[in-house]
Amino acid sequence: IWEMEVVKKDDQRIKYDHKSQTTIMPLDHHLLGSIVTNLISNSLKYSKRGDVIEIMSAIENNSVTITVADPGIGIPENEHQHIFGRFYRASNATNFEGTGLGLHIVQKYVNLLKGTIRFESAENRGTKFTLTLPGGKEPGKEENTMPVK
Repeated sequence: IWEMEVVKKDDQRIKYDHKSQTTIMPLDHHLLGSIVTNLISNSLKYSKRGDVIEIMSAIENNSVTITVADPGIGIPENEHQHIFGRFYRASNATNFEGTGLGLHIVQKYVNLLKGTIRFESAENRGTKFTLTLPGGKEPGKEENTMPVK
């Protein structure tokens, strides 16, 4: 999250809340970092100055759930089925920089981690991505664990 400070527009804020006692989960921290960075980056890009990006995480039953929500431009409902497509850009995102690969890569990484990703979005009302990942590495492989906080 702190890496995204340089990407923020004026007065944008990132609000983070971890909702469980457990703070360490055995996951591939490189893939997880790429997933979360991409989702936060998109939230900041498609939201305006002064908006708050809300991130929540929780660990229970050997899985982590992470949500990234923003009040930004949202995704038109008739385009929802395409949003994870390679090189796909929503029709209302043409004035924003990007290649249309970010969410495609996110979905591939989530699949590699045997997790799920879903989203809720409405045009001009924002977007909320929810990702659930099972603990994936064997206990004791400390080099592959990453604190969620």
